[in-house]
Amino acid sequence: MPIAATAKTAAARENEAAYPPLSADAVVPPAWMRPVARAAARVVRTARATAGPASSAVLTMAPTRRPGSMAIRTIDPRDTTWEQDHADCRVYFWDRSTNTSYEYEILDQVDIGELLAWTRQYAAEHGWTHTVYAVSDDDGRGLIRLDGVLGDPFG
Repeated sequence: MPIAATAKTAAARENEAAYPPLSADAVVPPAWMRPVARAAARVVRTARATAGPASSAVLTMAPTRRPGSMAIRTIDPRDTTWEQDHADCRVYFWDRSTNTSYEYEILDQVDIGELLAWTRQYAAEHGWTHTVYAVSDDDGRGLIRLDGVLGDPFG
């Protein structure tokens, strides 16, 4: 066996030891996604059988569409280098009748479901629309839209 092939096999074994293969049965997907999950499990089993256990190949599936909804695909959760439990959020309320905005920064670390429920209720009580953003400081301060109006709210 050539030296390069031996080194790759050793590296693949180390990688598998550090990150064991994910079980296709580890998470129970929602009913509408089960056919996709079953297909993904078949792809993984076939690839492992074909490539062998020392393979370090990354499997990806083409995006799948839920009828009338969004594109989804399976992922390998080991590809992230960090995560954060809570994000700083801002809420913008848009009063289109007077072209006025009301901006708030959420000071508590709240669950996104709680924040969205409050935002939607408050906007409905006033007849306004809204946008919820997560604040990102990756490359200067920026906003990532999570919910609500997309684009110019007064356009």
